[in-house]
Amino acid sequence: MANPNYMLFLVGLCVSVTLLSPFTCYADYYFFIFGDSLYDPGNNQYVSQGYVPAYHKPYGTTFFNHSTGRFSDGRVVPDFIAANLNLSFIPPYLEPDANFTNGASFASAGAGVFDTNSEAIYFGKQVEMLKNLSLNWKAELGDDEASKRLASAVYLISMCGDDYFAYITSNPNSTQSEQLIFIDSVLDDFKTYIKDIYNIGGRKFMIQTVAPIGCLPMMKQTYNLSPGDACAGRPLTLSKLHNSQLVIALEELHTNLTGSVFSLFDYHRAMGDRIDNPAKYGFREGGVACCGTGSHRADSCGEETGDYELCFNPHEYVFFDGGHNTDKANYQMADLMWTGGPDNIASPHTMKDLFDLEILPTATTKISSRKSGRGFNKQERNCDRPSSII
Repeated sequence: MANPNYMLFLVGLCVSVTLLSPFTCYADYYFFIFGDSLYDPGNNQYVSQGYVPAYHKPYGTTFFNHSTGRFSDGRVVPDFIAANLNLSFIPPYLEPDANFTNGASFASAGAGVFDTNSEAIYFGKQVEMLKNLSLNWKAELGDDEASKRLASAVYLISMCGDDYFAYITSNPNSTQSEQLIFIDSVLDDFKTYIKDIYNIGGRKFMIQTVAPIGCLPMMKQTYNLSPGDACAGRPLTLSKLHNSQLVIALEELHTNLTGSVFSLFDYHRAMGDRIDNPAKYGFREGGVACCGTGSHRADSCGEETGDYELCFNPHEYVFFDGGHNTDKANYQMADLMWTGGPDNIASPHTMKDLFDLEILPTATTKISSRKSGRGFNKQERNCDRPSSII
């Protein structure tokens, strides 16, 4: 039988641990997720009035053995981050009787910063949900404890991709100057909602860049490109321009929001490299999806008719459907976000760094991260992508 004094010692060690220790305890860590279908763990089943493919097979079958509302054969990135924290998967906010002790996911498939999709929870509404949760915490825990938890939480955000999908679909011949005007409007609203999260009590942010949209199977199929062709030019340019301006927006937010900490996860670069060089990362196919119809299997995965093709082994594919990753690819994204990877894909802080930063509600920040003195990865400013475009 374990010595009770020894057990108390371990508990004390867990509470007092710092970044200098190789052992980290995450029992009292808090995690909030905002986003679109890349992160949605099942919110849309409570929003959509129509048929949602992700709530049907073959979605979810690799890991859960049933569909969960995640647009993948298995888990999404926040699930792996929660596992690294020794937490249960962070529940969808709309799930009845869910336990929000360690946070909530507000992510919703189809969501953008603009309220243009009645079947999704746009960014502003997701922030309203956080506000409601924070008020519940204050009522249950008291203002001081709730404020402490909100300040110590990490806020993971994947947003804006669906705004650009909608824009490029409606404006396929847009010029670069027209795209920049639209990007400014997107980022203006984006910054407003980040400030709202800050005013609720958030201090630590991990922001994901927009994917290389023109290289996704769904976009290449839309543009009638063959699997071996280069990426669709205008959509790819739009995502590059956004990501370049996003760096500037985050630097502005960091300057203006006292005590805030921002880090950037270069999803664009990480996914682009896997699309171009799948074998380097243990995949057989980087440009064609595992599930769907058409030249890139980019449509109709999970549709009621069942009229779609399904690969034998999703782990061999970067994409499960035309725009969403396999469980294996999501694991790799989460690992890069957690560790930074060999090329500082997460910069200037990794996700682990952010959870280890000590933040007080008064906005005082104690940072002992290994990257705390660096700015955002400047490669993102240059929008580096190795592949050519048409």
